[in-house]
Amino acid sequence: MIQTRGYERMTIQDLLDAVQLSKGAFYHYFDSKDALLAGLVEHLAEVELQQLTQVIGAIDQSATDKLQRLFQEVVRRKREHKGLQIALFRV
Repeated sequence: MIQTRGYERMTIQDLLDAVQLSKGAFYHYFDSKDALLAGLVEHLAEVELQQLTQVIGAIDQSATDKLQRLFQEVVRRKREHKGLQIALFRV
């Protein structure tokens, strides 16, 4: 929704309607739209860190191979999530 509508134009009600969630359920986890954004950014960072840690932790590869794979993975993920990244940069 952030990617399609933009964060500023997206309302909590838009989000609730799209995912068929009640206001009570939303506010149980998030205090505000800003808290939702903070949670999204934290989640994305955790996923990114997990995946890159797996690349770095590979014991069967040389340091050079790990570094190359690390850069390849970063580039791949940027391409895969380009629209979301652009939307988040606008925020």
